[in-house]
Amino acid sequence: HLHSQANAMVVVPRCDRAYLMSYSGDVLRTYVRDDVQGSEFLAAVVGSSERYLFVAADDGKCVVFDIHTGKVEKIIRSFAEDCISGGRSGKACEISGLVCHPHRGFIGGYSSDKGQKRGILGLWK
Repeated sequence: HLHSQANAMVVVPRCDRAYLMSYSGDVLRTYVRDDVQGSEFLAAVVGSSERYLFVAADDGKCVVFDIHTGKVEKIIRSFAEDCISGGRSGKACEISGLVCHPHRGFIGGYSSDKGQKRGILGLWK
């Protein structure tokens, strides 16, 4: 749910795009990665400022979109590895979900990957 966009939500249907949709099902904006083809989005979270949409992809990257324009602002290249394993394992795990701290500017990622210890929440600032 977005505060600035009334009656809207972000939908990630595990494909190469994410959507800002109205509660009635209308697509208000489409978010598409411009650096690679064939990668699927897994999870998303809106930043606390409601300016950015952070979307985790199955290639271990996190794509940062301007939520209002749909433009890619940044790509965090080693997000899954840094977020889940602290960058120590050399293996990126599939991100199951993302969370955003409401005041500190942290994005957290977690995985249900069986190779990961349960209850681990990795942070990225």
